[in-house]
Amino acid sequence: MLQMNLFGSIKLASSDATILRFRSQKEVALLIYLAHTGQPHRRDTLADLLWDARSSKQALGNLRTALTRLRQQVGDAIIVTRDTLAFDLNARQQVDSGCFEAQLQALATCRSAEKARQLHTALTCYAGVFLGAFILPTAPRFNDWVMVEQERLARLMQVGYQRLISYALERVGQT
Repeated sequence: MLQMNLFGSIKLASSDATILRFRSQKEVALLIYLAHTGQPHRRDTLADLLWDARSSKQALGNLRTALTRLRQQVGDAIIVTRDTLAFDLNARQQVDSGCFEAQLQALATCRSAEKARQLHTALTCYAGVFLGAFILPTAPRFNDWVMVEQERLARLMQVGYQRLISYALERVGQT
């Protein structure tokens, strides 16, 4: 199983804590995109996202090469069909950004001390800006997606802290 920390400094490790090494940043970007989104994506969409300056045929060829190398590192964590690629949802439990989102959605209300503790724990997953220093100069569409996700996740974090503050103020008002 993989452990993926995408907040702050990126860390990709296998279950035995070995840090994974990749031949290219685009392999890493492909893995991150699939893991973070948690849904199947069409191959042509992924090729366009990461190799948009190339012809479709060349971009799809680059995607196949990256996928082959990536699967050597992560095995069955990537689900491959004829038309789509996806990250195994069971493996996604080890992606900090995915856990962060799921926990915040599950804690939409904070009305008890236990929920407040759970919310605080979920917020500690946010250890820095999502993919803060990860930029692909030759993949502007990927970089645009990263910027949108950074803003969205930062807003989720702010909303989570606002819930905690509201809970704390309610508690103070009750005493």
